[in-house]
Parts: sequence; C-alpha cells; structure tokens
Amino acid sequence: ALAVLSDPRKRREYDEECFGRAEPAPSRLNAELAEKVEQKRQQALALERQNRQNLRETIARGWASAPLAGLRRAAQSEGAKCVAEMVEEKKAEMEAIRRGQRAKIEDAKARASSRERCTSSTSPEEPSLEAPRRSLTSDRYEAKIADRVAELK
Repeated sequence: ALAVLSDPRKRREYDEECFGRAEPAPSRLNAELAEKVEQKRQQALALERQNRQNLRETIARGWASAPLAGLRRAAQSEGAKCVAEMVEEKKAEMEAIRRGQRAKIEDAKARASSRERCTSSTSPEEPSLEAPRRSLTSDRYEAKIADRVAELK
C-alpha cells in the first residue's frame, strides 16, 4: 500500500479504479486558475475605467456649476459675481445705511432744539404753594440724627 500511495502515477491509477474518476492534472488546474484570475483582472480594470470616467464627469459638472472653485475660476455665468464685487456692493450698502441713520439723528436733534425748554405748568419764578412730601423713613432718620447730636452736646 505504501508503494502505491508514494508513487503519484500508481496513486492516480488506483484512484481511477476505485472511484472511477481521475484527479485533474495540476497543469490543467493552474491553467483554469490563471484563466479565472485573468477574467477577474479584466473585470476589475473595466470597473476601474468606469469609476474614473464617472469621476471625470462629476468633476466636469462641478466645475460647470461652481462660480468660484478653489484657486482657479470657472467661466463666469451672467448671475455670478466675484468676491471683490460683492465686497464693494456690501460697502456701498453699509454706507447708505450709515448716511440714512445720520440723517435721522440730525433731524431728531433739529426737532429737539426747536421745542420749548420748559413744559411744566408752574413757572420757575412762582414758588409752589404745596410743601414737598416727606417719607416716614426720612423723618425717622432725621430724628435719630437729632438725638445723637443732642447726646454729644
């Protein structure tokens, strides 16, 4: 049995007799394996080409729709503005707002200066007949101060 198992040719003959089939030859297995590997490699290359094409198309669509992209500028469409133009517009808008606010302030100052200074019903020349009201707290405070002054004398 050892002589049959150790010799590959005898082993193949024995297997064919017992099982009615032969093992495929190693060269045939290698050829099939190489063929499958080549098919997979071709599929991978085709998929890679497809992905590259999709990427190029996506980049082209992005460049076409972006008014500013990175350091390079895409062709400007009619509605797109560069950053310098937007800054100038914003400055002009802020200046217009500032002028409007300044005009309102000056107008308010002019109206305030044209009004009468004293609008109270009693004139400063006439003394008031009513005595000013005092609170209980101030009365108590003054009483305590008067007591202390009296103690110190």
